[in-house]
Amino acid sequence: MRIAECTVGEAKARGILEGLELCWKMGFRKIEVESDAKLIGEAIKYKRNIEGNYNTFASIHEMLNLEWQVQINHVYREGNYCADRMATIGWEQLETKRFWQLTPEDLQKLLPDDLLVFYDLGSSGI
Repeated sequence: MRIAECTVGEAKARGILEGLELCWKMGFRKIEVESDAKLIGEAIKYKRNIEGNYNTFASIHEMLNLEWQVQINHVYREGNYCADRMATIGWEQLETKRFWQLTPEDLQKLLPDDLLVFYDLGSSGI
């Protein structure tokens, strides 16, 4: 889904909502959400609205009230290269959504770096 004009925070919140909706539809009932946007994660955890995007945050909170376990974690940007690359791919694509059967080659190269930073810094729950 391409969002015309919005702030980075709005785009990240929308991405979290889209991810939650997809996980629910696919039947996942225990998930972890990782984001380098600590302010967005805290707003979700403490049921606040930021950047004037009430509908997105209200929808996220509705999703979190469903019968499942969702943990929101803050990850450092340095440990989030794959997510950053996927956002770039999403921005460049013409399709509204893309599903891969295999991990794209450029993401395969980034995975070891993400794992190294994750284990060095640790994942911190918000």
